[in-house]
Amino acid sequence: MNKYGKNLRISNRGELTQLFRRGVRVGDNRILLIGLPTETPTRGAVAISVRHGGAVKRNRLKRVIREAFRLERANLPENFDFVISPRVGVDCDLAQLRQSLAKLAPRVAEKAAKNNS
Repeated sequence: MNKYGKNLRISNRGELTQLFRRGVRVGDNRILLIGLPTETPTRGAVAISVRHGGAVKRNRLKRVIREAFRLERANLPENFDFVISPRVGVDCDLAQLRQSLAKLAPRVAEKAAKNNS
């Protein structure tokens, strides 16, 4: 079973701050993906602002994004931490989010490799 358990989430505030400061950013019209190479297995976090709507709408969007991450995790670069932030005003379904993740994650890895060289 491919669960999105606590070991696959970034919950430490210091790690999230580091990721936002030093992470590589790429985006499309649906999401902004921030990534940083790490020593740990690939993990993810979701960042959603209040501008996305009420709590019910934000929580549903977070659930859909986490599910997209869980399903695409095997295809993502290994040993990366990712923050996924949806664009405000864009409605997208699970398939579109998976497509965006699959497209953007390799670009994050490329940019991170260039920055480390």
